[in-house]
Amino acid sequence: GWRVLVVNEAEGMTPGAALTWCDALEPLPARVVVVFTVNDLERLPQRFRDRCEQLHFEGRVSLLGPAIQELVARVWRGETGEDVVPGFEQFGEVADADGQVSFRRVLQVLTPWVQAWQGSPSTSG
Repeated sequence: GWRVLVVNEAEGMTPGAALTWCDALEPLPARVVVVFTVNDLERLPQRFRDRCEQLHFEGRVSLLGPAIQELVARVWRGETGEDVVPGFEQFGEVADADGQVSFRRVLQVLTPWVQAWQGSPSTSG
């Protein structure tokens, strides 16, 4: 019975849009949650930030390595049918200069590996 709306990269909204959200957030029905994801919180107006609960997430590869590998394994097995799963370290850099990982980036670097496997001669026969 919950309804969740995710507004990704909310720091890109105009100040006018942020103020419109301020009015819209007040009368939300029960069991409705709006999640605004941001990379730069300071770009949002203070009035908007004051109406939101802020949660900060840790994104270091050193902490998220097991979750990254689990995602890679699930995608690899689902797309290739293979039980032997490569380690995510083989795909190249999945973290930014600050060591923060992006699961979207993990999927981006995994995609060509899956495509190459699917096109290999040993899989087409």
